[in-house]
Amino acid sequence: METFSREVENVPTLLVPVGDIQYGTEGCRWEEFKEWFAEVLKMEPEYQLLFCGMGDFIDALRPTERGLYPRDSEHIKTSLEEKVENDTEDLMELFGPTKGKWLFTLRGHHYYDYHDGTTSDSRIADRLVCPFGGDTIYGTLNFKGANQYTIFARHGQGAASSTASAITRLRNQMSGNTADLNLRGHHHRTGVEKITTMSLNGRQKAKLIEHDRHGVLTGGWLRGYIEGRIEDGLPTGGYAERAGLNPIPVGGVKVWMNPQSKGLSVEVTV
Repeated sequence: METFSREVENVPTLLVPVGDIQYGTEGCRWEEFKEWFAEVLKMEPEYQLLFCGMGDFIDALRPTERGLYPRDSEHIKTSLEEKVENDTEDLMELFGPTKGKWLFTLRGHHYYDYHDGTTSDSRIADRLVCPFGGDTIYGTLNFKGANQYTIFARHGQGAASSTASAITRLRNQMSGNTADLNLRGHHHRTGVEKITTMSLNGRQKAKLIEHDRHGVLTGGWLRGYIEGRIEDGLPTGGYAERAGLNPIPVGGVKVWMNPQSKGLSVEVTV
C-alpha cells in the first residue's frame, strides 16, 4: 500500500475520481466521457479542481489475456505497444490541462506491462505528475490553515452483479480504515455510502462527537450490450452479455469539499 500527503489552497474544492473508462475497447462511451469531463473543467476557477485516478483508463490487456502473448515476439510487442501508446496519447490530449492536479492514480486490471518494468498505468501517472498508488493508497489532503481530509482509495476487484453487492464491498473496505472518504472503482457503478460514528472528547465532562464518513463507488464509462456485435463471423455478446449481467448506467461522481466546515457532499452524474 502507498501513502500520500498533499497541501492545497484553502478554497472550495471539487474532487473528481476518474477511472474505468477502458478507452480503446468497443463499448467505451468515449464521447459521453469527454462531454462529462469538459463540464467538470468548466467548474474552475469557481472551485479548485483535484482528480483521483481510479485505474483502467485504457483497455490494454485483460488479466486473462496478459499471459497469452509471447513477450519475446517483437512483432506482437510492437503492435500492442503501438495501440497502447496511441490510446494513451488520446487520453493525455484530453487530460492535458489537468497535469499537476491529480492526487494519485491507481493500477487497474487492463494495463500493459512494458519490458522496462513500467506499466501503462504507471506511465500515465508520470505524465499526470502524480504518485502512482499501485493497488491501494491512503493519504491526507491538507488545506492551508484549515482542515485536513483523509482519503483511502482502491481500484477494487471481485464480482458485484448489483449496486447493493458493490455497496457491500465498499462497506467492507470502509470497515478497515478510518478515512473521511473511501473511493472504490472496478464495479462500473456509482453509489454513495455514508457512515456516522460516535466518539467522546473531554476529560472533565465527556462531550459526544459525531463524525460522518463517506464511501463512493466511482462509476464507469463502458457499455455492456452492443447491438450487432460480431466475433469470428457470428453474432456474439461481449463480456457483460455472455455473463448474463444487466445493463448499467455509465457516469461518474463529483465530491464537493468545504475546507472551512470539513463538509463533504457527493454528486452522482449518470
